[in-house]
Amino acid sequence: MCKYFSCIATRNLKIVWDKNKTSHEDLIAKAGLTDDKLKDRDFVRLEFVPKKGTLLSSNQTDWEYKIDEEGTLPEWYIKNEPYIKQEVWKECQKSFAPYRKNVNAVNKFIASLKTIKWFSFSGKISKSWHISFGIDIKSARDAAGDAAWDAARGAARDAAGDDA
Repeated sequence: MCKYFSCIATRNLKIVWDKNKTSHEDLIAKAGLTDDKLKDRDFVRLEFVPKKGTLLSSNQTDWEYKIDEEGTLPEWYIKNEPYIKQEVWKECQKSFAPYRKNVNAVNKFIASLKTIKWFSFSGKISKSWHISFGIDIKSARDAAGDAAWDAARGAARDAAGDDA
């Protein structure tokens, strides 16, 4: 199964990808290629896949380069693999561009979750949260309360063996 970031490298060392597609077969068709030969084929299916827990990272070491192919690799690919890998990473970085401005805010928010003392509620919600993230405190508190009650009711029904 194709994953983010999927692309193909062509014999002329062009990297083909599409922000709306992850299917190698769609990319092959987009490039006007055919998948009719294994030996000395004109393209190779490639992916950069985030390692567990690193989806938002823009560090290459947090991603795994994968050759998504069966059989033998063409000589042109083997000869140019370091260059192709570098070019694939550059294109992968381009795919992040629309999201990059939000990545720092999301990473900051995730880091802030680690500092919360989850089981020692002080009764106050930090003003910086609703200012930074546009959270209406009353709506957030009401939603959290509703979710907690729904979870408690569901747990009680499950414990009672009642499907209703």
